[in-house]
Amino acid sequence: MIFLLSDDHRFDFLGFHPNAPKWLETPALDRMAREGVYFANAFVSTSLCSPSRASILTGQYMHRHKIVDNQRAEPAGTVFFPQYLQKAGMQTAYVGKWHMGHDDDQPRPGFDYWTSYKGQGEYTDPTLNINGKHQQLKGYDADVLTDLAIQWLDKERNKDKRTERYKYVYHHGTWDIDSFHNLELDPIERHNLIDVPDQQERIAALHKKLFEEMDKSGGLNLPLR
Repeated sequence: MIFLLSDDHRFDFLGFHPNAPKWLETPALDRMAREGVYFANAFVSTSLCSPSRASILTGQYMHRHKIVDNQRAEPAGTVFFPQYLQKAGMQTAYVGKWHMGHDDDQPRPGFDYWTSYKGQGEYTDPTLNINGKHQQLKGYDADVLTDLAIQWLDKERNKDKRTERYKYVYHHGTWDIDSFHNLELDPIERHNLIDVPDQQERIAALHKKLFEEMDKSGGLNLPLR
């Protein structure tokens, strides 16, 4: 079981979507939609990073899990659904941004394998908390996280102990500070740049790498047919 979550992902940035940009190719995600279920009308109750993620992992609304902003840590005793998967005999892993408790990247309950980082992390040569030990790895963060996810699935998980597995992969990026965030535009104009014809090539270059890595994660360990 693979749960793949991407940050600030437009609803139409999927290769199979009729409104997707022509340059976008996501064959693994396209296959998941084709052979599985695609929810065309899915909504979030709290459209903010940490509270939304907490709702996914706990099954609770924000007023129940108490994570109301991007700095607040989860209350003591919070139960995440992977803890139930562990009890059912599944190996579990978490790779990517956690962000519940801005400066705390320590492993959380419910995961046999853990790779995360503090706050928003670093896009290049990130310092990661891998099972409680900090390591700086070379490369772009989406590449690094995807490689670690594949490595755990293919080599590090205990294949003899348990056959079932749950994988949570969280991609965060790919904004380039110099070429995107520093544009002299207000947030709404910047958000809508992708719909401006003379900006599409520029924004496409910023997005393409992340979606390639996200699609690569989406195809983790999926047998070809």
